[in-house]
Amino acid sequence: MDKMKGFVSLLILCGTVHGQSMGNGISKYTRGQSDPRSCLSFFESFMSANEMDDDCVPRGHCECGTQGRGSLGGERRMFGIHAINCSYHPYGQHSLADVEAMQTEEIDDFKNGYTEHLDSHLGVYVADLHATMEQLERNKVPHYGLTWQHADRRSNTSFYSVMVAPEGCGGFYIEFLSERASGVEMSKFHKTNEVRFDFGNYSRPTSDFHPIKVSRATTKMEEMIDFYTKVIRGQVIKRETVDGVDIAWLKLDSAPNMMIHFVNRPSSSSAKFTVKDLEDYVNSVHDEYIKNANCGFDQFADHHWAYDEMSRLETLSSVAKKCDAGGYKYRWFYIDEIQTTQMYVVDPSGWTFQLDAMPGNDVPRRIATYSAACKSNDGCSGQGLCDDVEVNPFEHF
Repeated sequence: MDKMKGFVSLLILCGTVHGQSMGNGISKYTRGQSDPRSCLSFFESFMSANEMDDDCVPRGHCECGTQGRGSLGGERRMFGIHAINCSYHPYGQHSLADVEAMQTEEIDDFKNGYTEHLDSHLGVYVADLHATMEQLERNKVPHYGLTWQHADRRSNTSFYSVMVAPEGCGGFYIEFLSERASGVEMSKFHKTNEVRFDFGNYSRPTSDFHPIKVSRATTKMEEMIDFYTKVIRGQVIKRETVDGVDIAWLKLDSAPNMMIHFVNRPSSSSAKFTVKDLEDYVNSVHDEYIKNANCGFDQFADHHWAYDEMSRLETLSSVAKKCDAGGYKYRWFYIDEIQTTQMYVVDPSGWTFQLDAMPGNDVPRRIATYSAACKSNDGCSGQGLCDDVEVNPFEHF
């Protein structure tokens, strides 16, 4: 099967889709996690997620790692919410568990209110927060409620959200967003001047737990905006500073129904592990292990969003050229199961960005294979074609 047919087969396998779902726009939110099964348990219990049919058995345990990959929205509107532990991939001085523990200590069950690491999260819509709040309270899950006014500041209409840091799934934060909180005491919500999501002129999803926002905590605002508007085709919708917090709103050209937030929130005076510390550490791990476009993939590279670029105005080859020009690290992958080519690009914050698009005309002669079970050409090490100098043409790393 040629690469064009492989890309088409990827879309067919994703099914007929609508809105932000596989095969259309931002289709997945993934993190490398020390305990993916605990993450999946939360997704299933609190978000009605279903485990992916192709997860390893039993219980997501593979030869090379552990999967906890859920899907939201059903077969025809599938959005991936995934946790993965590629156990044999390198991670540097601090493991996934170490970093999760440091982030969890900073959150401290919301005892210090809303703090900076929480700005990296997936936001999902619910028609009414009543049931979610009731379930969280019944199960004694720590959470933090927020309420705000309409974005134009002239309306008295209030909106609501609740942020959750699932137990055993450190660093994987979920924000449930709604226009209603029927029967919930208003004292459970903290007033904020930040607009967590602008529901004005927004077409409401027909089902709960529909992803509507991805957010990233970052100290590299200018670099992130430059990357997502120039390397990845997107537009800045709004940028504002609210109570000292710098917030940028973006949309990608092929993801019009998913809002992207980049947030630079000042660290608290008592912080021991800041967002800057996290960005610096993760980027240092990438510097150590990602050698070139066919070699190297560490555990923190599993932190990513997936983007299905449907406009055909951009190809993997054209993005690779922009990455070369800008000095961005990236990896080529060939996915045997569906016979298609993907790229993972490292953005300035240290997260990767999975790009699904037409391959274009400048794909390397050979590309490292990869699977969702963490295996590459070198087996469980998952590093790719590191010993094949002939297929390592990229020297700028």
